Amino acid sequence: MRKYLSLHPEQQRSFSPEELDMLDALVTRVVDILGIIDEGERTDAAARILALYTPGGRTFEEILEIAVRLHQQRSPLR
Repeated sequence: MRKYLSLHPEQQRSFSPEELDMLDALVTRVVDILGIIDEGERTDAAARILALYTPGGRTFEEILEIAVRLHQQRSPLR
């Protein structure tokens, strides 16, 4: 996620180090689960995760499940 945010400064918000660690872990898990090797797909996964994340909102597991499902369905970003 840190890499995605560095490439997309328009997406910058104020994240704590703990939030960034969790978002990085989510990206890694989604990439591992889906076997993503393409950098564009990794970027798409990071964008989906960021769109799904709201402090105090969905859990890690909920975001993981939704991000994997959306990627498998190739749903457009919302």
